[in-house]
Amino acid sequence: MSKSRKNSSNAALIATIAVALAAIAAIVILLVMMSGRDKEEFSSDTGFHASQELFDECLYSAHDLVGENYKIIKLYITEGLPRKEEPYGNEPEDGIYTVDSEEYTSLSQIEELVKSVYTEEIADTVLHKMEVKTQSGSSESMEVYKNRDVFGETFLGIDANFKPDESYTKDWSSCFLEVVPTSETECELTVYIDGIKPEEAAAHPESVITTHMTKLEGGWRLTEILK
Repeated sequence: MSKSRKNSSNAALIATIAVALAAIAAIVILLVMMSGRDKEEFSSDTGFHASQELFDECLYSAHDLVGENYKIIKLYITEGLPRKEEPYGNEPEDGIYTVDSEEYTSLSQIEELVKSVYTEEIADTVLHKMEVKTQSGSSESMEVYKNRDVFGETFLGIDANFKPDESYTKDWSSCFLEVVPTSETECELTVYIDGIKPEEAAAHPESVITTHMTKLEGGWRLTEILK
């Protein structure tokens, strides 16, 4: 993002996200908006003029999507779901452990979450071809969560070869969001993580994630997983 764009009177409104990570991985997000901007129109570099209503819609949608994206990071990258041990400590013959979670009890819950955050193509990748760490320490594309049939009953299962990525160090405990609507259905999104502020971005490019949101029939969606 150019310096002139940041300094423009029509620059994107910045939202501060204060994230509290509870034991159950719930995310509490507080938006703090800059004052004196509530009646302005906002322009992108393409010349599109976004109304305050559209801008607010993008801002709050981004806030929700980033929060849900963090849940998916925990599911697929940093933690995974707890699993029930097999009898006598054996490895599961089908390569799937039964998930032991009160929050997630069916595959449909995870599918619904993922599809509410990403576009169809990206959601399909997350659900069926997500690149994750394996027990050997290598990376592999796999379907991490799947149905597991045991004695005629269906349970939520997790691939036995999945392993949380202990090398993941990005800090989402607090971050800033910047949105720039470029049309009625498209919006640029910048996320500043690791506790850095937008004015510190040049010195910390590894902590700046630039992506897009698109508005579909079911609402706004991210066009990639933020990780």
